[in-house]
Amino acid sequence: MVSKNIFINLFFRRINFAIILIILFALLFRLTNLTSKIIWHDEIHSQLHIVGYYSQELKAHFFNGSIIHPQDLFSSLTLKNNLQDTTFVDTIKGLLIDDPHHPPLYYLLARFWLHIWGDNIISARVLSIISGVLILPIAYLLSQQIFNNQKINLIFTLLIANSPFFILFSQEAREYSLWTLFILTSYLYLLKALKTTSIKLACLYWGIYTLSIIAGIYTSALMLIVIFSQWIYLVILNQWNRRNLFCYFLSLSLSFFAFLPWLIGFLNNFQTYKIATAWISETQLPLNIYFQYLFINVGRLFLLLNEVTSLNYHLNIYIVSIIIILLINSLIYIVLNCQKNIKIFLICFSLTPILMLIIPDLLLGGIRGTISRYLVPSQLGLLLIISYFLGINYKYKIAKILLAFLLILGLSANIKNMYATTAWTKDINYNLTAVANIVNNDTPSLIIGNDFGYHFGTFFALSYLLNENVNLQLFSRQRELQNFQYPADFNKVYFLNMPDSLKLELKSNENIVFKESFSDRDLWLWEVKLRDEIKTEPEFDEKSIKK
Repeated sequence: MVSKNIFINLFFRRINFAIILIILFALLFRLTNLTSKIIWHDEIHSQLHIVGYYSQELKAHFFNGSIIHPQDLFSSLTLKNNLQDTTFVDTIKGLLIDDPHHPPLYYLLARFWLHIWGDNIISARVLSIISGVLILPIAYLLSQQIFNNQKINLIFTLLIANSPFFILFSQEAREYSLWTLFILTSYLYLLKALKTTSIKLACLYWGIYTLSIIAGIYTSALMLIVIFSQWIYLVILNQWNRRNLFCYFLSLSLSFFAFLPWLIGFLNNFQTYKIATAWISETQLPLNIYFQYLFINVGRLFLLLNEVTSLNYHLNIYIVSIIIILLINSLIYIVLNCQKNIKIFLICFSLTPILMLIIPDLLLGGIRGTISRYLVPSQLGLLLIISYFLGINYKYKIAKILLAFLLILGLSANIKNMYATTAWTKDINYNLTAVANIVNNDTPSLIIGNDFGYHFGTFFALSYLLNENVNLQLFSRQRELQNFQYPADFNKVYFLNMPDSLKLELKSNENIVFKESFSDRDLWLWEVKLRDEIKTEPEFDEKSIKK
């Protein structure tokens, strides 16, 4: 008996040591070089709302044609140096005015966090890292609740800890890492509540489940997809008893009434939501490109893949194909061999959320199913499916090889990410450093731009990368630049993301010549000079502006 107890104690010490080691590696990958990662458009909007602005305030103050320094922009996005005294109420108001589809919990927590630990976007990123690390013990406990298998539990926890997908979102001043924590917590306590026979524990578990659902909805409106997936699971499972049925609908009712104040505010600002998210439903992709994005997002669980062009590299195609084949094989294995309740849970957890995005895209058009941050619930489910397959078959050599393969992929991607300044999560600002390097090369220089669309956030993000001798002249999109006068006090003058109307207007000016300095899908930088000045500069390519 004594030897048996010693064995059990040693076993659990090994398990605890493994979990601690996983968490330490997760912290290392998330914290290393955090300050070198570029700040981008969406993080700017996060910080804007955390500080308590709404965008029109900053546009009126900075996008008025005055020549300003980069520091004027980024220093305004702090609680200490903001343009006016703001409160937590201003954070809520700003979200309702600008982004009613972003509930306020993350922003309020981040504001509280900045009051304590540091008044900048980097400090806000640390909050996401903490959320990302807290995910790991919850993931372990959820796997234990589902499978009661230590190998599966450790594999699932290790795959999340080592996944570039979740690491990148843990390094951003955005709500998705916190949302992931609430997703896993809600699933964990839903299963606990359904299984327990103790009335006292049932009340506790249903209470925690309700709180996690409320917190999840107030972190991301996409939590509604998770709630629907859980409902589908319970309906298909059809193992209700009177107590669980009552508690579940009580939980949903309490969650609805808790969310009702924000729902009313959202409906009152529904037109703002439609304008802000129109690109999601209006953007159309050829079907083959659409499904390539789906495959890329699966690959991003283990690889750093930027765009569809990543699949032009044969090695990436082979690796993603292996991952897809492994996933399909895991699903088939689950369908054929898994217990009914586990089978239903895994399929509902992983497939229901993504199908709720893909089906509207195929029927109505749009790109909902290609947006990585919307896929967090399904990505968790896919890792859980792979973990189950590898854990159950771990006695076979092929399972060990596949696990090592996935871990090496993730490890390689994370080491690369540790030394990178950008990542695919930066999306429209992926190449912002390249723009800054060009402009910083010859100072004093001037960048001219406007606030149309995503340009507003882009200029704030760019301001963190510019030298102090670079200046900005920013205009409201309502302002016309028809009487543009070439400024004489700068070595170089650039236009960044010039609007089409201005292109046509300036193209007719025979005294001005443009040179394209940089361009990608979302960033276009032109150097502008007077024709008289380039007579001695034959390398300056007189290039007409692209229509």
